Amino acid sequence: VVGVASDILAKAGWGNYGPLDVIPAAYIPADQTDDAFLKMVHAWFSPSWAVRLGRPQDAVVPAMQQAMQSVDPLLPFNKFRSLDDVRSETLAWERALAMLLGAMAALAALLAAVGIYGLVASSVSERTRELGIRAALGATPGETVKSAALPGVVLGVAGVLIGAGAARLAARVMDHLVWGVTVTDPMTFLFAAGTILAMAIAATLVPSLRMLRLNPVGALRM
Repeated sequence: VVGVASDILAKAGWGNYGPLDVIPAAYIPADQTDDAFLKMVHAWFSPSWAVRLGRPQDAVVPAMQQAMQSVDPLLPFNKFRSLDDVRSETLAWERALAMLLGAMAALAALLAAVGIYGLVASSVSERTRELGIRAALGATPGETVKSAALPGVVLGVAGVLIGAGAARLAARVMDHLVWGVTVTDPMTFLFAAGTILAMAIAATLVPSLRMLRLNPVGALRM
């Protein structure tokens, strides 16, 4: 053993390693191998060569292709990638899953907001006469809006609490999709709960604000 290298993050090609796990590996200098070994590696595997550049990549790639053709014209390069490209491709599948789950979560939040809006709008429509009586008896516009919006807000808060509890119980299912943070990260839960609650309050207030234009006399005649 000549030396021990520090841990690096690499894409797993075998075992149960994740895309950001440290994988056991050994390095051998290319100049200490013979031609037969290199031919065997290129025949059975798809090795990647890491090249340190001393000038812009656009100028180096043609030179590398020319050098390879001068040694073996039948051994073409597959493709050239920068280290940024390699890092991006390492998490491509996980990033796609995250985008899919994010889109589904956004759709679920939108459906919840539309459902709350429809429920509150129907409730306000059914309670128009009641709210008109309240206004005629001296209820302020703010009190009228509060009376119309409160059931929807309570429903939204209850849904957020139930959803947060269910998400906490099912968090372990997401272990293989999350890196850099824990599946029980409190800031993530607070941000998600705050976003959903804000959407629920907005969906509740929009139909409830109609009470500001309510004519008590007209409501009583309905």
